[in-house]
Amino acid sequence: MNDLSGATKVDTAASGKPLLAIRNLNVHYGPVHAVRRVSIEVPEQSIVALLGANGAGKTSVLTACMGFLPSTAEGLTFAGRSIAGLRTEEIVRSGMTLTPEGRRVFPGLTVAENLAMGGGATAALRARAKVNRERVFDLFPRLRERLNQKAGSLSGGEQQMLAIGRSLMSEPKLLLLDEPSLGLAPNIVDQIFDLIVLLNKTGTTILLVEQNAEVSLDISHTAFVLRGGEVAASGSSAELRGRGNLDGLYFGI
Repeated sequence: MNDLSGATKVDTAASGKPLLAIRNLNVHYGPVHAVRRVSIEVPEQSIVALLGANGAGKTSVLTACMGFLPSTAEGLTFAGRSIAGLRTEEIVRSGMTLTPEGRRVFPGLTVAENLAMGGGATAALRARAKVNRERVFDLFPRLRERLNQKAGSLSGGEQQMLAIGRSLMSEPKLLLLDEPSLGLAPNIVDQIFDLIVLLNKTGTTILLVEQNAEVSLDISHTAFVLRGGEVAASGSSAELRGRGNLDGLYFGI
């Protein structure tokens, strides 16, 4: 990966109209009400952190936005258009994509084939696949070196690079990142967070789910804390960081 040191801190709070607006989102797993009336706005060109303990509902919010699981909401809009009820492929075509928790690369496919899977949503994207792949390689030179290697043989950090690179092949306006630092060595974690800041500075809006709350608040503009499937706190990241006692917000203590 390129040396992105110095990119870790955001500048000032981003401002702009909401690119993604979620109003009173509800998700059920059978009788379990996992997400309860969650409302979140993600302004254009911002990084928004979605924080909380395991089981708080963070991943469910992301997967509901992508149409992966049934949900109800008073409003679910992206770029001014309702995406409620749309198929996942339609949401990707509109400019929103998800890099899932656990990376979920296709282990039996090569790096090149995994990237191609991310850039095939439309004919226009397929036509720009070579350009977008070069952009990914500029961000992750190691992937160029591993181009014909099976994804399952990559290290955890390389697989995370590939998973993010695969998402970038669809030219997202909004990138949903679910636990990008999970299971990675500290030096790779630093590089991943620096990359998130760089992507944001070059125009990609980010909604970040991450267990590393301290760094998430450092690199994000605003943050929402989920507890028991509900929004327990929200505000500018600087304000939430200044409160301290995140454990209290996470667990209600």
